[in-house]
Amino acid sequence: SPLGRRITRDLRSHRVRPVVRWTDSGRQGTYYIEDAGAPRGTSVIYDRSDTPIRGATHDELAEDIDISQMDACFTTGITPALSRPLTEMTRGVFTRAGEADVPTIFDVNYRSKLWAAKEARVVIEQLLGLVDILVLAERDAKSVLAHPVDADPEAIADRLTTDYDTQLVIITHGDTGVTAMTNTG
Repeated sequence: SPLGRRITRDLRSHRVRPVVRWTDSGRQGTYYIEDAGAPRGTSVIYDRSDTPIRGATHDELAEDIDISQMDACFTTGITPALSRPLTEMTRGVFTRAGEADVPTIFDVNYRSKLWAAKEARVVIEQLLGLVDILVLAERDAKSVLAHPVDADPEAIADRLTTDYDTQLVIITHGDTGVTAMTNTG
């Protein structure tokens, strides 16, 4: 679509090489955010029906991606949340990046409107062993990855770097900043 071409062009202008799936049908996924104060709160509407990416497979995209030429391989938890083939594609791309010594970066970016926390945890935990740099919100570490509610961010980051041999864990705290920990082991 014209919107998809514009997004691709804009990303490329910033030296980002997006994975693009061009088709003769379908459309660009979008979402709409409506900010509102208490008591209502912010509302987000996702509109991703009939988007070509939902049906993409690892084998199909592997032909078009030369991972060895990348500086890093980045995706968010939204990609595997959209479909089982995209879960497999994410795993396959991260595996290929690791084999090519290309750093993998994963931002959990959990969205409850896309999948349940329990389902997300199973998939994300399978991916974490393939991730070099992990970014996640403190709330997602507790609600999705089941870290104790009273755990401090440093303890969470330490456990993630140790359990998954992640090189860097960045835990965001909304307005109050971030906690970052490297794997020194």
